[in-house]
Amino acid sequence: MKLLYFVSVLFLSSWATAQETPTSIEEVTIEKVSASDDSYDLLGRWHVNFAYFINDGVKSEGSEPIVETTWIFHQNGDLTIQTNNKMEATYKLEGDKLDVTFYGTVLKYTIKEYSGTNMVLQSTILETEEKSMYSISEFSR
Repeated sequence: MKLLYFVSVLFLSSWATAQETPTSIEEVTIEKVSASDDSYDLLGRWHVNFAYFINDGVKSEGSEPIVETTWIFHQNGDLTIQTNNKMEATYKLEGDKLDVTFYGTVLKYTIKEYSGTNMVLQSTILETEEKSMYSISEFSR
């Protein structure tokens, strides 16, 4: 059961990516946005287009999802994640912070870019004084 939980968390955080052709963190351009809760219209369908990891400042090559994945944000705070299966979660948006509760676990994201039709989410996987690992997921409507 713990393995299933771990795989589910990784699945939602991002997609498995190859660590080929790393580039430095300086080449990763993600702009911090400042906004109020109503600045992001998340309602509706968002398709996961691409994902990668930043591990100790080194960006992985990234990949497209293995299976088509859509997140559907509902007005009542429910979130439906559709892949080969349909999974239910809830979400809470405060400023640029998006919390997704999935099987009792809160996954924390930061909205790094948002245009109304495109969105980039960052999730912190590990952050200590010595190590850091983040997942970045790109979405579009």
